[in-house]
Amino acid sequence: MKIGLIIKELMIKQNIEVAELAKRLGKTKQAVYDILDKEDVNTSLLRELSSIFNVPIAIFFDNSVNNNQSNIGDNSVVVGQNNTIDTLNLENKEKLENALLEIKHLKAVIEGKDKLLAEKERLINVLMNK
Repeated sequence: MKIGLIIKELMIKQNIEVAELAKRLGKTKQAVYDILDKEDVNTSLLRELSSIFNVPIAIFFDNSVNNNQSNIGDNSVVVGQNNTIDTLNLENKEKLENALLEIKHLKAVIEGKDKLLAEKERLINVLMNK
């Protein structure tokens, strides 16, 4: 999957021409065309692009540009140790997202149980002091 496809889709959605993006990045038009052809880019460039497009940087990792999670390709992207984008298959991404949702749910359950336990301890103390 090419990261350039995500950038191109953002440019189309926000009606930003290559010349305008080049100006905002402080690069030449040719440099922007080169970026659009790349399969990976430096994370500092992603930070700049997320600021320019006014989107969270995660949009480049989620592989979706709009709210209904339309995917551009078969893969999502993650940052590798060398600060470039590496591909991760969609199945593993979905498993990770499901695990994170489960963790969030379990944290909420634990919080609820902690509150219940605290209330029961308070009630026991009240009853023992009578």
